[in-house]
Amino acid sequence: MSPENVEVVKRIYAMTPLAFAFYAPDVEWDMSNCVGWTDAAVYRGHDGVRDFLRGWIASFDRYEPTIERLFPAGDEVVAVVNDRAYIKESSRPIERRFAHLFTFRAGMIVRVRAYSDIAEALKAAGLRSRADSAIVLLLPIAGEVELAGATNVDVETGPGCPGHAERLADVKRLKRSRVSTSTAR
Repeated sequence: MSPENVEVVKRIYAMTPLAFAFYAPDVEWDMSNCVGWTDAAVYRGHDGVRDFLRGWIASFDRYEPTIERLFPAGDEVVAVVNDRAYIKESSRPIERRFAHLFTFRAGMIVRVRAYSDIAEALKAAGLRSRADSAIVLLLPIAGEVELAGATNVDVETGPGCPGHAERLADVKRLKRSRVSTSTAR
């Protein structure tokens, strides 16, 4: 796991002014895994991605993405995202839950794949997404651990994760099944 890649993804969703500096010049943004997407499937390069993002954000008076969970997988990071958007001239929000799969090369984002189906994003990153398994990532920003219906739980703890030993004990206590652990580097 690359803590730097996870940090980059967090910054992008916080919409810091320099976030675009993390995209490689040949970045590719792929929307082909989004159900109902009718515009171009792939946007290429800074100009293509910039045009896509401007068009998307311009549709709304307000757009609020929130990271629900991050799953690092080697040179990739899956971000499970909840967003709330207010279409121009409307007071009612549109809310969605989806995933972005970020691929990194030399610390830069070279590809972003958007997925309507979170399980498909996890599968594309090589992470298990079976109905009987949960992957739990414990980072300093982590909140509650969700284990709904899982019989197998993989727990990855990160450096600086306060209380990770206690959280692991809670997971083992809650799930009297196989729990595997690893420590992220």
